[in-house]
Amino acid sequence: IFAAAAPIAAVVTFLLLHRGFFGLASMSSASIAGCLLFSGGTFLYVSTVHILGELRGPHKDLNPKELFALSLGCFVPVILFSGHDHGH
Repeated sequence: IFAAAAPIAAVVTFLLLHRGFFGLASMSSASIAGCLLFSGGTFLYVSTVHILGELRGPHKDLNPKELFALSLGCFVPVILFSGHDHGH
């Protein structure tokens, strides 16, 4: 159930924002997509850091190579989203 919570909440949030609830009818589709991307990325970051902590055990830090890979993975969605246009 927990794994389904984030995608369901993302779709519900999109529908609420898209239909003009909360007085946000003036938001563009790109702004809504950016908000959903940020919230999804936050969920992925928290779950990844939690899993890494479980795998590494107590009191073990990430080495610079692992930290770079984690940081890169966090910023790839932002890089992919910037400049993206569906042509609508």
